[in-house]
Amino acid sequence: MLHAAAPQPLDVRTTAADYADLYAKLGWRIAPGTYRDAAGSCSCGLSNCDRPGLHPADPGWGEQATTRPQTLNGWLTDAPGCLVTPVGECFDVIAISAPAGHRLLAALEHADIVLGPVLRTPGALHVFTAVASPIPALPFGAIWLPTDGYAVLPVGGPEPQAVQWLVPPTPVNAQALPEPAAVATHLTRSCDQFPSRCKEAP
Repeated sequence: MLHAAAPQPLDVRTTAADYADLYAKLGWRIAPGTYRDAAGSCSCGLSNCDRPGLHPADPGWGEQATTRPQTLNGWLTDAPGCLVTPVGECFDVIAISAPAGHRLLAALEHADIVLGPVLRTPGALHVFTAVASPIPALPFGAIWLPTDGYAVLPVGGPEPQAVQWLVPPTPVNAQALPEPAAVATHLTRSCDQFPSRCKEAP
């Protein structure tokens, strides 16, 4: 089985083209995102942007999103920003503070539950689960990303990135995603046992 301690990615992928190809093979529709300039400002042009370099580049990103790697590579060549993908199509995502998230991953591994992809974002972990309707309740400090929203994905390249894969996606774990109810149950137990880890919101 696939666990956080022993992920089985395809190959080591470091370039934007590699990531674009991988996401396309997984069937994830991708749209271009923003980037931070040399001064740290967001490419969207808003001086008060609350997610600089970590949101869609265009309001119509949902219609732009595609699985064609050639299109993705063109976007990354023209404006090398982040990549975004819709939530609620191929997966749902739970966002949780990093301390609570690491505790959750350990609990899931101990319970012999196969992990799906897991992202490390600034100050939080994003745990991918199977699509759920309705979405189970979560303890305070954890949220489900909205199904009409987006997840920000790593783009690869030599520079350090704000978003990185903690458990990389593969054709196996992107299909055999954990059931949301199981994740919610283990997260609630973990927060009941270690409440201080769940106080910080993602």
